[in-house]
Amino acid sequence: MEIKNLSLMHNGLLFLGLLLFNTFCYGQELKLYRHNNTKVFKSGSIYEVVISESAKDKRCCSYKSLVGTLTETSTDSLHFKLSEFKSRDYVENVRFEENYQSKNHSINMTIASNEIYYLKNHKSYKSKSNKNGMLSIGAILIISSLGTLVNSVIVRNDASKNVLLISGGVQIGLGLSLVILGSSKHYYLKNKNDPWKIIKQ
Repeated sequence: MEIKNLSLMHNGLLFLGLLLFNTFCYGQELKLYRHNNTKVFKSGSIYEVVISESAKDKRCCSYKSLVGTLTETSTDSLHFKLSEFKSRDYVENVRFEENYQSKNHSINMTIASNEIYYLKNHKSYKSKSNKNGMLSIGAILIISSLGTLVNSVIVRNDASKNVLLISGGVQIGLGLSLVILGSSKHYYLKNKNDPWKIIKQ
């Protein structure tokens, strides 16, 4: 009887350990809402987060961006385990940049929820990498198509002109398709008419 109870206790502890391990490894889900819409990101998701006052800051001035998994949410902040962190600041017209990367995703960071300008979500690092690859190839195809179309104007031979026009059109179509497939939705949390809000856990 005692052996059976010990076995049950051992199995219970093992289950609890696996549950805690799963929670630790795969982080925490994140819920956003806007009006009647609710968006739930699963545990283990990869986030790209931009901390900035506005879109203008992201493009030309001070901003911070991070890539990682969400480990915990609290009343007014989010806790991440990062693989990448970038920052750009301007002090008296002098630009300062920092770029940290971690192969084992060991950079811990806590940010205030109200500082987030927008975030993007990916199922995994592989999914993020694949989308970035699509965007890069799509952009290259679009740029090369412009050169092809310019050449079609220069060429005098009608047959060659038609081939170049068709080739340029195909390149633009493929490029745009890859850009669309590689793009991820931005969830804006501020400075928008209708921002998303984080549901407190």
